[in-house]
Amino acid sequence: MAAATTLVVAPSAGAADDDARIPAKYLNQKLSWVDCTTDGTVQCALMKAPMDWNKAATSPSIQIAVSKSLPAGSRGTRLVMGNPGGPGGPGLGMAPMLAAQPGARDHLAVGFDVRGTGASSNLSCLGAPTWPWDARDQRQVTFDKVAAVSKAQQSWCRKGSGALLDYVTTDQTVKDINLIRAVLGYQVTDYVGYSGGTWLGAYYQRYFPTHVGRFVLDSNADFTKPWNVTFGAQAQSFQRRFEKDFQPWAATYDAQLGLGKTPAAVNAFYERLRQDLVRRPLVVKDGGDTIKIDGNVLDGAVGGTMYSKMTFPLLGVLMMIVRQEWDGGRSPATVSLNQEQSALLANASAMQGANRPLSVDAYPSTFTAITCNDWSWPGKQTFADARTRQLTKPYPVVGASYNRNACFYWNRPDVSLKVPDARGIGTTLMVQSEHDPATNASLAFDAHANYPGSVLIYVRKEGDHGIYASGNKCVDSKVNRFLATGVAPDGDKTCFGLKLPDLGSRSQSETISVQSQLAAYAAAIRF
Repeated sequence: MAAATTLVVAPSAGAADDDARIPAKYLNQKLSWVDCTTDGTVQCALMKAPMDWNKAATSPSIQIAVSKSLPAGSRGTRLVMGNPGGPGGPGLGMAPMLAAQPGARDHLAVGFDVRGTGASSNLSCLGAPTWPWDARDQRQVTFDKVAAVSKAQQSWCRKGSGALLDYVTTDQTVKDINLIRAVLGYQVTDYVGYSGGTWLGAYYQRYFPTHVGRFVLDSNADFTKPWNVTFGAQAQSFQRRFEKDFQPWAATYDAQLGLGKTPAAVNAFYERLRQDLVRRPLVVKDGGDTIKIDGNVLDGAVGGTMYSKMTFPLLGVLMMIVRQEWDGGRSPATVSLNQEQSALLANASAMQGANRPLSVDAYPSTFTAITCNDWSWPGKQTFADARTRQLTKPYPVVGASYNRNACFYWNRPDVSLKVPDARGIGTTLMVQSEHDPATNASLAFDAHANYPGSVLIYVRKEGDHGIYASGNKCVDSKVNRFLATGVAPDGDKTCFGLKLPDLGSRSQSETISVQSQLAAYAAAIRF
């Protein structure tokens, strides 16, 4: 792969000052790139960064995994970086994804695993207790047990992560991004961030406005307010996606699935199945694995499939299978699950019904560190319990597990974030779907209103989380034009979503071979 071409742009005084603040041992490092996909289109390297950027000269170093991909024929005259969200999601796969987009044909596309996750220096909360009680058990004695488990999380994260735990924050990560830009030799970076990546992108804009190019924020957290605002809005938006999109879809396939002829009937099916699984969990043997499916796991499976319409068939068939096996009275049942169904149930089982799990290592541990370290959360147990009771009746799928969160009890390090306010950065292009489950559309509207110069592409009749580069021509054309030319739409625009899938449609997850190879590369790295 050709070396990246440095932009021929004279740096502003602010840009020069930012680079001058980076210690020379980090700024002048030479990255050792290796092929990390079999076709040689993606290269990866480990970059050194200080654990504590606020004491960069004396801090011990950590590793940040970086990937790059140069589209065929590109001179790499611009840099575009991407983040998949989470927060804490591994992002090496963003490089080939962005390189494949028409808007990045003249860019060097770069992905990275944020500190704490993937092939970067890892956090771990391994061994932390989970919440085995039914999330809809509203007795105070159960809530007290939930609080005790939530309070215990930080000590396990400290045990598995050491000093790094306090330095996995947005304040530190945006400085890692700026180091990537500087080491690669670019004065500005363009950016595409999804979900939690919108938060990270907005904070980069606030910290390094002179290095900001064309920023696209898709599926938006409200990055102008604390994290608890974003997560507090999830109960309503997950329930809306389940009721307004999945249930009508499933009702159209009642002849095949048997979940109900109307949306209300599908919801009643789910509620009856959940009650039965609470009363008598179904034990499933899938190959060598044994999974206990209870009410919490069913909720986790529902939540996990709301992100993309392409997984609606997965959930519909799974609910049908679980109902049949439970009715058959076979425990443990031996069923034939496809790869996606097995992975979905295994993940939901590990979550133990918690909306934000803490015990399955680097990614969720990084998620916890960022969301708990960045901002304080209100009220501790009294608030958490009261809010959970308030959310459970109207929004049970996610609302019932609201209090299963370590952040209410977290002892934060000394972190003071500069809140994004859009000063000095030009146009930010925002994309948001109407029924997004994970980032409620209300968050995008609020952030947009508080972010002067932002332009919003609102996607009606759509609920997918992450819209750009997923096949919506209306959205893709506008975003690609902005990335390629810097020309944003002349004001807010409306696009419309794609139709829901046929029952026989498959999820896209098994076809993303490049991402699978990058995940394998990340798994092979040890520190």
